[in-house]
Amino acid sequence: MLPTLTPYQKRKHREALDEIYLEKQLVFLTQQKSEILFAIREYRKKHFNSYRNHFVHSRTVVKLLQSNKRTIRLLTSNKYISSFALCNHILFNLTDVRDFVKSLPIPDF
Repeated sequence: MLPTLTPYQKRKHREALDEIYLEKQLVFLTQQKSEILFAIREYRKKHFNSYRNHFVHSRTVVKLLQSNKRTIRLLTSNKYISSFALCNHILFNLTDVRDFVKSLPIPDF
């Protein structure tokens, strides 16, 4: 029978798994960097008149980054991108998301 883990051990194990997952997602984002930047640029052209700071819903960020909610949550909790809650919705500054993607290293092919 396996020994039961303490809440601290469970949290540390979950954090370690999250770190491994986030590293894999950052590699994916780096490989898709140009496509993501193009998608952000097209989204701005379609929905906004200027390049000022605009806030978008978390679902939009998930689509633009070609990712999932877990990745977005981990990026936010590790301070890669900033967000704020407004009436049960999480909003992201589109400029911050674009700057984060631009800051990723150039992919090695």
